[in-house]
Amino acid sequence: MDRKLRKSNTDRMLAGVCGGVANFFGIDSTLVRIAWAVAIFFGGTGLWLYIICALIIPQDDVYGSGTSHNGSWNNGHNGQGPDDNGWH
Repeated sequence: MDRKLRKSNTDRMLAGVCGGVANFFGIDSTLVRIAWAVAIFFGGTGLWLYIICALIIPQDDVYGSGTSHNGSWNNGHNGQGPDDNGWH
């Protein structure tokens, strides 16, 4: 299985960190948000950890896996760029 930690584009409140972590571990994002809030208010390091994660965890791509079936980058245009279709 090819699991990668990514910030979520769809399950996000701020930067998508909690949604991405929840997706990675296969748990409800509300539980991750509650745990993170507890870490922020009681541990103090939760805020810094969230900021660091928001900066270093890559964003989940809009089109799914980020690669097409042949392993090349999927830019959402099925391999066709602006000059291939005549649109600019």
